Amino acid sequence: MNEQPRSLYDLATTAVARHEGASGRELARKATDAGFTIASTTINHILAGTYRSRPGKATLDAFAWLAGVAPAVAYAAAGEIVSNRPFADELPPEADKLTPKQRAAVITVIRALLDPGVSTAGWDAGSRATKVDEDARYERFLGGFERFDALAERRFRQRQQDEYDAGIGRAARRGESTADTMRKAADRDAERPDDPGPDDGA
Repeated sequence: MNEQPRSLYDLATTAVARHEGASGRELARKATDAGFTIASTTINHILAGTYRSRPGKATLDAFAWLAGVAPAVAYAAAGEIVSNRPFADELPPEADKLTPKQRAAVITVIRALLDPGVSTAGWDAGSRATKVDEDARYERFLGGFERFDALAERRFRQRQQDEYDAGIGRAARRGESTADTMRKAADRDAERPDDPGPDDGA
């Protein structure tokens, strides 16, 4: 039984051998004729060891066909996780009720977990290296989330200031004093119900 490709280079060389020494251009043409999409430059860079990008789904699907292996094998060779179900389908229906800020936080988490700076290929769940990589990824996530939170806070404060300045301008046009405007704003805030905290509610 032939050994399965374990890297992009293995995939490319397997594809070349399977198609009797075809060049990158010839392989790209064969894949295109079969309904796949892959650039000959991508194949050539992988064979030359100069490929520095992260292959997309179209590239990996084409390589799987060219190398004659299952898509899961091609994805594993590239260090990618294969999922037969879109992640969005696994979210609970209540996820649609998240506020814009909460949605942005979720997206921040996902982007941190998908950080290409940390490769998951060849991880050993019990190794010390895995623990170090996971800690580094988590630290980057915290830093990114703290930066997002600070940015959201600044935007909120700026929006408040803009609304205040606009209110002062409208009041001035009506002939009201700044003190009158501030007193009315304070009255409106006092009548506005408090937002429920994380421990409030049913």
